[in-house]
Amino acid sequence: MRFALPFLILAILAPVAGKPAETALPIRSQVAMDDWLQRHATVPDPLDRLSPGARERFLASLDFGENGLRSFPVSDLGLELTPDETRALPALFYEDADGIARMIPLSDQKNRETAARRRLGIGPFERRYNRFFLDTARLRPADDNAHAAAFTQAYLAEFSGMDAVQVGELHDEDLQLLLRASLDAGTMSDDASIASAALVAYGEYEKRGLAGSAETSQVFNLLLAARDFEKAKRFAAAHPRSGLPELPSFEDAALPAASPTLWEFSADGRKLKRRAIDLAPVQIIVTAGCHFSADAAEDISADPVLGPAFQQHAHWLSLAPGREDLGALLEWNRKFPKARMTPIHDRAEWSIFPAWRMPVFHIVRDGKVVESVVGWPRNPAENREPLISALKRAGLLPTGKP
Repeated sequence: MRFALPFLILAILAPVAGKPAETALPIRSQVAMDDWLQRHATVPDPLDRLSPGARERFLASLDFGENGLRSFPVSDLGLELTPDETRALPALFYEDADGIARMIPLSDQKNRETAARRRLGIGPFERRYNRFFLDTARLRPADDNAHAAAFTQAYLAEFSGMDAVQVGELHDEDLQLLLRASLDAGTMSDDASIASAALVAYGEYEKRGLAGSAETSQVFNLLLAARDFEKAKRFAAAHPRSGLPELPSFEDAALPAASPTLWEFSADGRKLKRRAIDLAPVQIIVTAGCHFSADAAEDISADPVLGPAFQQHAHWLSLAPGREDLGALLEWNRKFPKARMTPIHDRAEWSIFPAWRMPVFHIVRDGKVVESVVGWPRNPAENREPLISALKRAGLLPTGKP
């Protein structure tokens, strides 16, 4: 399970094709959206249930593609809408609105009451938040590291330099937005200053009795993702009733600066030791994640051709602690001992993979990706033969017929 929640929910349930978008629901283009807004300018509509600032954020960050709405912001929906209202908005864009609505997490009552104070209008601080939100919602870099850098820059442009005194002077509803901004930025960026800012905002939010388990878990994982393991341990110890996991010990030895590194579990799972990995020999690197790659691990481990080759030559890698749940990794390794998962240390070290798609099977030689096979469709297993062919070309399987 990845803890880095997406800033926008990807619309995996595509709208059904066939109806002209400009004449009927679901709305499937910006032109149709503009037409719908014009026709509903003087009559009630589902968007009326959002505060002015949330409505602005929602409309400005809708992302339409050839088949309709590809993504939309969900943070405000869970804060400001009831379950029925949460369904009404996706119904504008999707025929399976119930399926989309179930993907939107509803916030707790204290957070909802705090957000309700923004219904009177957009104040100066919310205007700053909206600039950050819209700047980041429009980002489309293909490179994960560039995406992280852009998120960091957008956050610092609006919120850098805010000390604890200034944070303490914010109204509850503005403090909520500051915490959201730091948590959103921290899901994309490992920058230590953002994790520290999130901790300050969270501390004030908690002092006012507003913090819930969701915010507590997010701050904990931001500290892990920023590699501040000691601070994460202290944070967990200070919140014993929050269900935060007990962390293993981290052994971070001095390693060659040029080598990408990862964290290797001890046999009992109570210790993680950082080590470098040599990418010069030809090998298989699987960019993976516990939720998305289990079918591949199960099938490949049992495959008479791929299984032995992967056990000898493959590394199954997950994102770093805080981006991937360590407990889930331990469970993965228990379930798939022939495809053990290892978390990386720092995403920036792995620039040979511009995007961390899952699962992708990369053939790596001399520190470069020479070939990749993307995905693992199971029924039928369409990528088995392409993967076997790729391993043969790399010399990791004999060239005879399997």
